[in-house]
Amino acid sequence: MMLNAVLVGSTRRTIYRKNALLVRSNVTAVRCVNDVQWLKNTSNYQQVQYSWNVLLDDDTVVVPNDSVNEAVFLLSPYTLRANAIYRISVTVSCLSSINATSLNLVKSTSSSMLVKVLTGKLVAVIKGATTHQTLMFGSTVTLNATESYDEDMDSSTSTIHDDDLLLQYQWHCVQTLPFYSECLLDIELKESDSVVELTAANDVTKSCTSRIVLTVSDTTRSALVESLLTVVNTDAESPASLVVRIDEPVPTIPPLVSSLGKYTIWGIVTAEY
Repeated sequence: MMLNAVLVGSTRRTIYRKNALLVRSNVTAVRCVNDVQWLKNTSNYQQVQYSWNVLLDDDTVVVPNDSVNEAVFLLSPYTLRANAIYRISVTVSCLSSINATSLNLVKSTSSSMLVKVLTGKLVAVIKGATTHQTLMFGSTVTLNATESYDEDMDSSTSTIHDDDLLLQYQWHCVQTLPFYSECLLDIELKESDSVVELTAANDVTKSCTSRIVLTVSDTTRSALVESLLTVVNTDAESPASLVVRIDEPVPTIPPLVSSLGKYTIWGIVTAEY
């Protein structure tokens, strides 16, 4: 009797943690049992048995097979760890019947593959913020980072037990215009640092622009996004009206009229704000 098991596809695969893993086995057997017809008609026993195994650094990892077909190995997303290489193997055994109540193992064979789990993206997002927005002095804007995400984190899970997947938020502010200096915005953190309120100081006398930088990190990496915020004090910056008058026009020189209908008048010109 000859028995051969092959895992379909490449022996080396790469996936992301957010992806499911599907492995199919292809088994061929010649004259597997002496009592094939009896085994086919008996639902209590199987002609071929499959045993799947997952190894990480030569240690067995217990994971559930979500497939109802024993010849197929199916792992749900986020089951395997990111940045790790697993060996997936199947051992196929062919059984022979001695009598109606017992089976003997007569042949087995194995096949395996390596699966590398890649690290997904870490993305920082400031909800509702544009790349450049304007804020009146004395007013407040709320910046929300809760839509930041890690592709290696299962967002549908209500409670995260793995500390390696928890995101940390840091906010930084620096004034860039009209010159570099410390931030003139009052910053108040809300909801575990993921939400921040920025208030423009009431004593702002002219427009100033600040760069707001959000850094999102886990235990191994970080990502950032920034937004420019310009504070405007319209009362302090309203320009005075320019008044121009001509005193003591020269009477001996008549006004000139150009072809465009513009007048040229000689005299003493005074400009006042």
